[in-house]
Amino acid sequence: MRASFRSLSTAAGIALCLWPICTWAQPATTATTQLGLWVDGTQAPVAVGEESPFLKGLGEAGAKVQRIIVTVFANGETVFPIKSEVFRQNLLYRTGKDPFAAFLRKADEMGIEVYAAFELLQWVRPGSASQKDVFARHPELQELNAQFGCKGVEEGKFASPFNTDVRTSLLQLVESFARRYPSITGIVLSCRLSYGEVLGYGEAARVAYIRQKQIDPIDLILGTGEEEMESLVREWYLYKRDQISRLVGEIGSAYKGINPKGKVLAVGSANFYRQKLGLRNLTCQDWLHWMEQGYLDEMLLEETWSDAKNDKLWKASHALVRKASKQAPLTPVLRPESDLAAEMKALAEQSKPDRVVLMTSSKSDLPTLIESAEKAVPVLAGQTNP
Repeated sequence: MRASFRSLSTAAGIALCLWPICTWAQPATTATTQLGLWVDGTQAPVAVGEESPFLKGLGEAGAKVQRIIVTVFANGETVFPIKSEVFRQNLLYRTGKDPFAAFLRKADEMGIEVYAAFELLQWVRPGSASQKDVFARHPELQELNAQFGCKGVEEGKFASPFNTDVRTSLLQLVESFARRYPSITGIVLSCRLSYGEVLGYGEAARVAYIRQKQIDPIDLILGTGEEEMESLVREWYLYKRDQISRLVGEIGSAYKGINPKGKVLAVGSANFYRQKLGLRNLTCQDWLHWMEQGYLDEMLLEETWSDAKNDKLWKASHALVRKASKQAPLTPVLRPESDLAAEMKALAEQSKPDRVVLMTSSKSDLPTLIESAEKAVPVLAGQTNP
């Protein structure tokens, strides 16, 4: 079986790293923890023509996978056919047919729920080829730092959530997707700005804030510690947070307006609320605020759970949600480079999750992942809620 799956995984590209997950999926689900996989459909095809070697491999391995999240929009490109002046379909899927539709049909036959993930604001990933740079064609849509540029090589490039054309393009994108694939279970939204630099100095952002507060963000001095200036900076952060939150709400509402039964999920950092204002002002990814606005059916939290600095973070995240005016279930996301056994142990010692999502990477080392996964199964399955 392993040899068969390896040949399939090589053909599918991304499926290479999913075999170890399959080998231990069944024990995990018998312990009532639902298993989900997250694959990046823009990096390698989840289907080729009418066939999906990826799903075929899961089936042959007898995997007990409840849901699969597929990144369908990233780097300014889609896995599905799109008519847009801004976005383009990924070359892997320009086959004259619709491979993603074939993938959905096969997943439905297997009883697997499928969610589509959208990277709403990072339209250029770090290291992307220049010909894929959306902003080379539409520079007015990019959000900028205080030097009116960006750290594109390290951080990628981000669209401006303050620009009405950006919001319109994203709404049209999601609405087109919702109409094309009404049977999909739901969508997952990643909506953040840069991890490494403060953005919000583009023309649209500055004009909007001047109209709102009669203050140009370029005149704000960050990190002075002076009370009055810190108060002004906090107001600016809250404004940016609210604009990004509204974008999440608008996208979710547009999607549910077409597919009322569809679910809206988001992904974010579990560590966001341990950060001070200066760091929150980077991503503005205030997922608890999204939850309290009633935008979310579920929240996916990323972190390296076994890291010592994240001690009790999973439990603390639940405590935050219990205090929220509106709540949604939390689900941990495990990164492909992490020690799966250590991650499962860290989670189970706090509160065994009902669901787990495993991000996968075609760069993962297969034998190592198999070994780690086999060790991780009994750790999670053998624990109970404290």
